[in-house]
Amino acid sequence: MKKLTLSAAMILIQVIGFAQNYNVTFRVDMSTQSGFTTPEVNGTFNGWCGNCFAMADPDGDNIWEATTALAAGSYEFKFSADNWTTQEFLQAGSTCTVTNSGFTNRTLVVSGDVVLPVVCWGSCVDCAQTPNFYDITFQVDMNGTSGFTNPEVNGTFNGWCGNCTAMFDNDGDNIWQVTVTVPEGTYEYKYSYDNWGGQESLAAGSSCTITTGQFTNRFLNATADDTLDVVCFGSCEACGQSTGP
Repeated sequence: MKKLTLSAAMILIQVIGFAQNYNVTFRVDMSTQSGFTTPEVNGTFNGWCGNCFAMADPDGDNIWEATTALAAGSYEFKFSADNWTTQEFLQAGSTCTVTNSGFTNRTLVVSGDVVLPVVCWGSCVDCAQTPNFYDITFQVDMNGTSGFTNPEVNGTFNGWCGNCTAMFDNDGDNIWQVTVTVPEGTYEYKYSYDNWGGQESLAAGSSCTITTGQFTNRFLNATADDTLDVVCFGSCEACGQSTGP
């Protein structure tokens, strides 16, 4: 009798555990994006595993979907594509996000079966409500800076992610560039290199900076496509010019 009671208890626990799993459907509108093959959902529920949770668009409307069973609880996630070849960058402080240890992700609380609203890639709202996007070209002159391999730009637009926005010097003049598409808005950023192996030290109160708490960064107000002026690493001016406030 004891064995039977124990078996019944184990079955009850399994049934309860199964009942706490809910179907969650993720949906993302990729109409603003190009150059991708297959979007995917990555999050705390799958170990940020890359392309293990691929999405599908069977009706060809560019709204991609994927459904999985999740236990009740809180999760972080984001949309990416082609096994992390590209990923969305979410603005810290926006309504659908949470920022932990410098990483800004979408947040989700599961308490029942749910089909999530369609959101635009990189946004908390659908594409009809999404602000304009602009191409911003960043340029930094690394002449006079030694000991680096690859500069990068880090900012609030990419979650200060390290080397995810690497820069390029195609003509070998040591002026490095990268173009980033960002939603209309105001951002902080700075130049670094080799996945935060080194970074700019910017003077508080100088013409191109803003100081928030103990952090002094460059600032950008994106209202149109723009190619930023070439600046010397760590300066608001071109290399060889004075750097007064």
